[in-house]
Amino acid sequence: MASADQHVCEPCSRGETVSSGYSWCSDCEEILCDVCDKSHRVNKLTLSHNLTEIRELPFIPKETVINFRLCGNHPEKIVDFYCAFHDVVCCQTCIAESHRACQQVKVIDDVSGGIKSSALAEDVSKAVASLLKTFQSLIENRNSNKESVFLQEATIKTSIAKLKQDLLQHVESLEKICSLNWQI
Repeated sequence: MASADQHVCEPCSRGETVSSGYSWCSDCEEILCDVCDKSHRVNKLTLSHNLTEIRELPFIPKETVINFRLCGNHPEKIVDFYCAFHDVVCCQTCIAESHRACQQVKVIDDVSGGIKSSALAEDVSKAVASLLKTFQSLIENRNSNKESVFLQEATIKTSIAKLKQDLLQHVESLEKICSLNWQI
């Protein structure tokens, strides 16, 4: 299951606060902290959104993206900018320290605006969904096969025990016949 400790509340991070994740909104595709979760459930615009506690999820769909949102140079900061000149993502502190002279610094949300709706993202999403179905089918087949093997094992053991019993009875009856023949 997913752990909230590894994930950061995305609305809070946009406000430059780091809060531990509590739930996943599949409509917004964001992780929310406990406070944002409560607000999300009562806000008129987000009232109908589907929220799931992180601990109930087997994985977070955007986990790798979320983990990369923290700055490598300043781990307490969230990356909000993209420097096209250096081809790096960076936080506000990085901009002030290393990219002040760069002309091509843009907000990540502006640069990545069309990614969600791109054909490539849709194709990748469909491929992942297809793989997930395939894996689930494989798991179900494997479990079914294991169950079948256990049933066959039990049937074979029962058959062997019955055959052994029948064989012993036959040997005993042959012994009786032999002993009767010796007596005559």
